[in-house]
Amino acid sequence: MSRLLDKVVGMCDVDNQVPWVSPTTLKAKFDTNGVSGTLTFSQTSAGQVTMISGSLTGVGSTATWEIRTLPVRLDVAGRCNQLGQRYTALGGSVPVATIQASNLNDLNTIYGRSVAVTDAQNPNVLSCATLEADDTITMTARFQNSIGGEVVFRQPSAQSTDPVSIYVDLYHIKDTSNATPVFHKWTIYNKEIQGNDSVESWCQNLGDVFNPTSSTGTGCSPQVQLNCKAGDLSGKHSAVTVSTEKGSAVKMFLDRELSIGAMHSAEGKTLVVETAGSVPLACAKIIKYSTRTAKVMISRDDIKGEMSFSQKSPFDWTEVSVNLTGLASMAGGYHIHNYPVPLKMIPGQEICGQEYVGGHFNPFSVTGTLPPPGSGTNDQYEVGDLSNKYGLLNGLTELTITKADSNLPLFGVNSVIGRSVVIHKQSGGSRWICATIESKASVLQAVATFKYPIIGYIFLRQPQVNGPLSETQVYMELDYGNSAAPVATVDHNWHIHVNRINEAFGMDVSQRCSSVGGHYNPFSVDLGGNYAQQCNSANQLRCELGDLSGKHGKINVRTQLGGKTRMFFTDIDLPLSGPNSVLGRSIVIHNANSGAPRLACANIYNMPTRITKLKNWSKSSYTGTTVFNSNTPGFLGGPTSVSINLMGLDGMASGYHVHKYPVPSTGSCSATSVGGHYNPLSMAGSPTDKTDDMYEIGDLSGKYNHMLDGKSSVMWTGVDTNLPVRGSHSVVGRSVVVHFDNGTRWKCGNIVEDTTTSGGEMFTAKVAFKGEVVGKIILTQYRYPDGGLSDTGILIDLKYAADDNLITRGHKWHVHEKPMTGDCDSAGPHYNPFMVDMTNYAECSPSNQLRCEAGDLSSKTAQYDIGGGKRFYTDVNLNIVDDFGVVGRSIVIHQADSGGPRYVCGDIMPETSYSERMSFHLSTVMVDKSSMMTTLAAALHSRPKNMALMQMSDGPGCVEVDVMFTGVNAEKMRVDLHDMVMRQDPTLGAYAPSPSVCGAAKGYVNNSVVPTGKPTRPIDTSRPVKAKKPTYRKLQEKARLQKISSQVVAIVTKYALKFRISPREARRKLHILNYRGRVCFGHRSYRVCCRKSRVLIHRAPVICRSLRARGYQGR
Repeated sequence: MSRLLDKVVGMCDVDNQVPWVSPTTLKAKFDTNGVSGTLTFSQTSAGQVTMISGSLTGVGSTATWEIRTLPVRLDVAGRCNQLGQRYTALGGSVPVATIQASNLNDLNTIYGRSVAVTDAQNPNVLSCATLEADDTITMTARFQNSIGGEVVFRQPSAQSTDPVSIYVDLYHIKDTSNATPVFHKWTIYNKEIQGNDSVESWCQNLGDVFNPTSSTGTGCSPQVQLNCKAGDLSGKHSAVTVSTEKGSAVKMFLDRELSIGAMHSAEGKTLVVETAGSVPLACAKIIKYSTRTAKVMISRDDIKGEMSFSQKSPFDWTEVSVNLTGLASMAGGYHIHNYPVPLKMIPGQEICGQEYVGGHFNPFSVTGTLPPPGSGTNDQYEVGDLSNKYGLLNGLTELTITKADSNLPLFGVNSVIGRSVVIHKQSGGSRWICATIESKASVLQAVATFKYPIIGYIFLRQPQVNGPLSETQVYMELDYGNSAAPVATVDHNWHIHVNRINEAFGMDVSQRCSSVGGHYNPFSVDLGGNYAQQCNSANQLRCELGDLSGKHGKINVRTQLGGKTRMFFTDIDLPLSGPNSVLGRSIVIHNANSGAPRLACANIYNMPTRITKLKNWSKSSYTGTTVFNSNTPGFLGGPTSVSINLMGLDGMASGYHVHKYPVPSTGSCSATSVGGHYNPLSMAGSPTDKTDDMYEIGDLSGKYNHMLDGKSSVMWTGVDTNLPVRGSHSVVGRSVVVHFDNGTRWKCGNIVEDTTTSGGEMFTAKVAFKGEVVGKIILTQYRYPDGGLSDTGILIDLKYAADDNLITRGHKWHVHEKPMTGDCDSAGPHYNPFMVDMTNYAECSPSNQLRCEAGDLSSKTAQYDIGGGKRFYTDVNLNIVDDFGVVGRSIVIHQADSGGPRYVCGDIMPETSYSERMSFHLSTVMVDKSSMMTTLAAALHSRPKNMALMQMSDGPGCVEVDVMFTGVNAEKMRVDLHDMVMRQDPTLGAYAPSPSVCGAAKGYVNNSVVPTGKPTRPIDTSRPVKAKKPTYRKLQEKARLQKISSQVVAIVTKYALKFRISPREARRKLHILNYRGRVCFGHRSYRVCCRKSRVLIHRAPVICRSLRARGYQGR
C-alpha cells in the first residue's frame, strides 16, 4: 500500500493541536450489499501504529477501501450513497493489517467517519460502516424556526475527554424563493429551553457562551481548539453552511473541547445559528437521543412469547430478541406488516389478514431474487422480513434468539413501532398469529373521529421518550357513511388546521370545515420557492407542521372491494405535547383527485390512558382492588396491564370473572343481577394453561392460572392481550365477581374509570318507563378536560308491569330526535345528526357503528327482549352531552318481532343536572318540549344541547316546567336562565313568566340541586348567611309559613317509591323535621331524610344538597 493515508486540508491532527494520549479503539461493523464482518482499529496512543484486526466476507479480490467524510445513516435507503466526499484513500487489499503513524498519527481524527469498500471495476460503493466506539452517546439539536435541519453530536460514552463528532445538515425553510447557501456563526449558549416555551422565546435571553472550563477564548482557532470556549463552534470549526435544501451541504466536524458525557456536558443547552454580529437567526435545544424500545406481546392460538426491539439512536443497530413457545413445528415465516392489529369483533374474524394488517413492511422497495434465509446481509431483505434475516421457523417448537439488525429502524419515518408482526404457517404460508409492536415508553395519544361524510378514525400516538421531538405514529381507517352507492376515491389532500370546528354550523360541510382556519404552520415555513419539491416524507421539516399530505402523500377513502382504507405513517414533526401540540386542533380531508374543497373534518382530542377501578363492592366492608390499564383505542387490539390485590379470601375463593352487567344498588351478585361471564366472542369452556384468546374475555381466573384458588389473599400483576377497556367489547361498566370454591357467587364490584388519572367527569342519563312496560335505560359517558368523550355504556332493563314472566322478543329501539309531547309519535324520526345514508345500510353493524344512524341502538347493539332481563352494551357512536348529545331527546321501543309501530317511549333525562323551574301560561295540555328548548337555547345564545325538560303540571292554564341543564356549563346556563326569568326577559317568548296568571316568578338562584352525589359547586359569597339552627318547634312553624322548594319536591318524587311511600301521599304530607340536622319527609313512624341540608333566612326555602336519601323507621 503505497498511498496509505494522504494528508488532507481540514484533518484534525494538524500541527499545534494537542493529540490524545489514551488508547483508542474504533470498530467498523459491515452489513451491507452482501459484505459483512467487523474491523477493529486500535492505537495505544497518538503517534503509534494503528492495528487493524477482523475480517470481511463477501469482498472480491479487486476491492479497495477508503475513509469517507460522513457517517453511515441506517434509516435511509441507499445508505452507502450518502457518505460525502473521500476523506482519505486506503490502498491495497481489504483490509490491511497496520497503518503507520506517518500516515495516521491519531486514530481519533477519523472517529465518526465511514469506511467505504469499493471495487476498482465499479465506481459504486460496495459496502460501508461507521468508525465508532462500542458504546456511544448521541444528542441532537433540531432546527425548525427559519432554519430547518439537525445537528447531531456523538461521543464515546466511556470517556468524556474523547472527541465529539458533529454531523450538520441545515437549510432554509423561510424566504426560500431567493435563498442561497450562506455561512453563519454557530454557538452553544447556556440557556436551557423549557418544554412549554414558545417558539418566539427560544432565541431570547440566551445568557453566556457555554464555557464550563472558564476558558478566555484567546488564541482560539480550528488548529488550536484547546484555547476555545466549549460553545464557540465557529472558532473551533469556522462558519456553518445553511444551504438551500436538505442534504446539499452536509458537514462533519470533530471537536476536542466539547463534551456531551457526564462531565461538562452540553446537554440541555441551546445551539444558536447567528449573524456575524451575534444576532440569533435560529435556535434549538441540545437533547439526548433516548433509546427507543418496543415489544410485541403474543398470546394467541397456543403460541406465547415476546419480541423486543431496542435502538439507541438512528446511527446505531437495533437489538432484537425473540422468545416464542408453542410453535408446534407448524410455523414458517414471520414478518413485520404495515398496519397494527385490529380488535377482534366477531367469532372467526381473520384479524391477521391482508385487509387488516396489510403486506410486508418494505419502505426501501426491496425486490428481486433474495439470498437464502439467514445468508445475506440485512439490507438485502425487506425491513420487515424477519424470517429471511434471522432464519425461518420451520420445524421449530420454540425459538430464543438475539440479533443485531442494521436494517430495522425504530427512529425516523421508517420506524417499525406501531406496525405488527405476523407469524405464518409453514404449510401453505397462510397467516396464523399477529400482534402489534408497542412502544415500551409511556405514550400520548389523540384521535380524530370522522362522522360525515367520511367515517372512521385518524389515530395519533407519540412515545414520550424525547417529548415533542419523538416520532408520532399516524394510523387511519376511513370509509364513507352517507353515499347511497359508495365508491373508492383517491388522492385526497389532508392537513391539520389551526382551529377546532365551530359546531354551530351542524353538518354544512362548506361552513363547518371552513371554520377551522388555515393549515397549522407554527414555524412559518415558506410555501414558496422549492416547497412542492422539497416537502416530502424524507424532508418533513421543510413542510408545514400540519401538511400531512406533503409529508406522507395523499390518501384514499374506501377500498375498491368496499372496505375501509387503512394507512399508516410515521411523522417526525407532529407533537402531542409542548407549545406546538396539535391537540385541540382539527384535521381536514379535501376532495378526491387533489381537489381543493374541504370534504370532511374532525377535531383532534386527547385520548388518555384508561385505568379502571372497582367500585360498589357488594360487601360494603370489602376493599379489594383490581386495576385494568390500557392505552389501546377501541378499534385496535392491544395489551392491558392487570393488577389484582384481593384480601380476606380465607382460602374459600376460586373463580374470578368479568360479568355482563353492573352490580345493582341492592348489591346482589346473582345471575339475574349481573348476568353470566362476559363472552362476546362465544368462546367455549375454560382450558388449562392456554393463550389469552382461547378464553372468554371475562374469564380472569382461567387466563391467570386460577390465582385465587386456596389463597387467603392475592397480589398479582400481568398483561392480558384479550381484555379491551375501550370499544364495543369494553369491560368498563360491567362487573367482576369473586366465586366461592364451590362455584357460588360471593362478592362483586363494578368496573368504572378512575377519573383521578384520566381527568374525566362521568355523566349519566336515564329513561324511566312507567305504565304497561316498566324499567329503565341508563346511559353513562365520561367527558375529558379537552372536550373529548368516551364510549357510552348502555344498561337496559325492561319488563311488563302486570306479568314478570312475559317475554316479547325482537324489539327495535332507537333514540329519536325530539322529546315526547304526549304519545310516542311526537318523538319525531330517528336521531341521525350525521346524515347516514339508509341505502346500502347493511354495512351498519355492531362492529361498524359509525356506519349506523347515531340513534339506531338496535342495529349498533342488538334488538331487545322485553321481560328478558338486563342487557349492557358499549356504543362508540352515541354522545350523552355536548354537541350531538342525546340528553333531552327520547328513546322509542318498537313492537316485537322487528315491528315498525312504536310501542313505548321515554325522555332521556340527565341524572346530574342544575334545574330551574319556570311557570307560564299554556293554552294546551302538554308543552312542546322541542320548541321550548329551541326558544330557550336561542335566548341563552346557545344551541339546544345539554338541556332537558320535565313538565311538572298539566295545562291549559298555568304550568310549571323544570328546565334541567347538564354538561360542562350547566351551572352557568341555569343561573343565566334564572336571571332572565326574574326579569321576565321577552326573548323567552311564550315561555316568559305570566305574573297575571301564575303569580310572581319563583325562580331560585340559590337552590341548585346536584343530584347523585355530585360535589357541591363553590358557594357564591353574595348568598345570604345561613341562620342558626332553629329549635324543632320553630322549624315546624317556618315550614308552614314557607313554600317548600321544588328541589325537595323532586326528592320526594324520586325516592318515594324506593321507600315504599306513595309519591302523591308523600308530597301531600311533606313537612320539615329536625332529625339530626336533616331535611325529612314522611311521618313520625317513617322518615326519609336528605343526607345534608341547609336552611337559609330571608324567606329562602329549605334545600337539599344531595338526592341520596335514607330511611329511618321506628325512631
